[in-house]
Amino acid sequence: MMSARTDLNQKIISVNLDMMEEQRHHMHQALDEYVDKVISAGRQWTRSVDRNQSTFLQVHIIINKAMAFLSLKLDEMEREHFSCLLRETDCIAEDEFTRQQKHVEMVSVVDDVSRCKTLTSQGDSSGEDSADILNNFTCRDRNLECGQQPRYGDLYNQLQNVLAKQDGYDQQMNMKIHDLKEEMESLKSDVDQIKTDLSNKIDEINAEMTGKVDEIKTEILELVDESNIDLSNKVDKINTDLSAKVDQINTDMSGRIDEINADLSGKIDEVNLELSEKVDEINTDLTEKYDQIDTELSDKIEQINADLSRRSDQINVVSQTLTNNELEKAALTHKIVALENHLNTIEKDMHDNIRQVEQQLDGMGTNYTVVRELFINRLAPLEKLRDILNGRATSQSENVRQLQAVMTELKDLSGVVETCVRKLEVGVVGFKAETKCLINSLNERQSVSSYQSPRLMSGCQFDSSTGKFTAAVDGIYLAYINLRINRNSVVTIYLMHRDKSRDCTMEICLARAEIKHFPVFNTDMVEMKAGDELFIIITKTSPDPCLCDIQFSCLKIG
Repeated sequence: MMSARTDLNQKIISVNLDMMEEQRHHMHQALDEYVDKVISAGRQWTRSVDRNQSTFLQVHIIINKAMAFLSLKLDEMEREHFSCLLRETDCIAEDEFTRQQKHVEMVSVVDDVSRCKTLTSQGDSSGEDSADILNNFTCRDRNLECGQQPRYGDLYNQLQNVLAKQDGYDQQMNMKIHDLKEEMESLKSDVDQIKTDLSNKIDEINAEMTGKVDEIKTEILELVDESNIDLSNKVDKINTDLSAKVDQINTDMSGRIDEINADLSGKIDEVNLELSEKVDEINTDLTEKYDQIDTELSDKIEQINADLSRRSDQINVVSQTLTNNELEKAALTHKIVALENHLNTIEKDMHDNIRQVEQQLDGMGTNYTVVRELFINRLAPLEKLRDILNGRATSQSENVRQLQAVMTELKDLSGVVETCVRKLEVGVVGFKAETKCLINSLNERQSVSSYQSPRLMSGCQFDSSTGKFTAAVDGIYLAYINLRINRNSVVTIYLMHRDKSRDCTMEICLARAEIKHFPVFNTDMVEMKAGDELFIIITKTSPDPCLCDIQFSCLKIG
């Protein structure tokens, strides 16, 4: 029975602990869900009103304070409840231990009493066994001192007292269990009350939060309206100030632009005068150089003509000599043929004469030597004539080789003479042309074409339709480009040189205009070969279309 009570007490304690843990878990879960809802609502509200961060911080601080208060109260209640449970559990365990000890003592006493009753009923007069049993009983009794020897009546009374105490202990245990149940019920009611208080506090916090949120929203809307009104007023004021400043700047800029235009017109006139003076100087220098070149070329041409006349005389003499040599060769050939025929005839006659002489000298042996010497003397002039003819043929072939060298020199001189004659025929090389073009495309290079008829053009090939200048002769050329635009923009023109010998195109110089009606120009010298080309390309880096006035000129200076 006692073990059943102990198990029941342990089960009650474990059930109470489980219930408290479950209630605590549910309370924490409900509190976490509520806090999550409040935080999510606050975040949604702060997303709609992102600019008011201080209000969100206040709401967050209030939520944190409420959470801290609730957690503190919950922890305090849990600690108190758990400490009470621990105290009750210790008391129950201590009473159970005391009850078990008393039960053991009571069992030993009952055993001794039963033994005593058995001995008494048997009529044993041996006092030693009874004394031993009583001594053992008195030793087991903790409330009596050792050495006392109570009687059987006292022992029975003591047994009755022990049983009464045991009943008292049982009643106390039942009362304590009843008290624990009542405390558990009160704890349940307290937990319910705490839940109710927490729900009420949460409702109050929700009401306060909604009220504060509404107030904050109202304040934020008022602040936004005020800020919008202030911003609109400030924007109007800024627009007014900007319009006034823009008008003032336009006035100042118009005055400055007029001044700049006046200064630029004066500077342009000065530049034009300087350019005209420089052009006049260049023209004077060029005329002097051309006169000098003409003089030098005329002298060279006269010298070349004299050399050519002298060479032509020599060629005529050589050709006449060759003709005479040919005639002489033909005559000599005819004579040689005649002489060979005559020699053949003479040889034939000589053979005939020799045969006759041999026939005659058969009897005249002494006259043979004399006749042979006479014959050898007649052959000597013929051999000299053959040597002379061979020498004349050698001199004739030498004259032919000299004539070929002279013809090669004449070919080289003819190229130089043709170049000099072409330069004399071309004379001054140069041109000057103007055009107006509207450029629309952005950051795209396009070639400038469709020039007006050149004002000045001499000795060159300038195609006004394509805008390309082709060099007629080799030399050094001075190129000039000028650009003027009708509005403030960024326009650039590039002077390009097409070298046909190397099959490449190079940039010579550029001129960039950014202010309307303000001319910009550039000049550069370029060495060109016959057939090379010069042309202009244009590009724009601002989006608005622009009308451009372009001048292009070139002059050969060396």
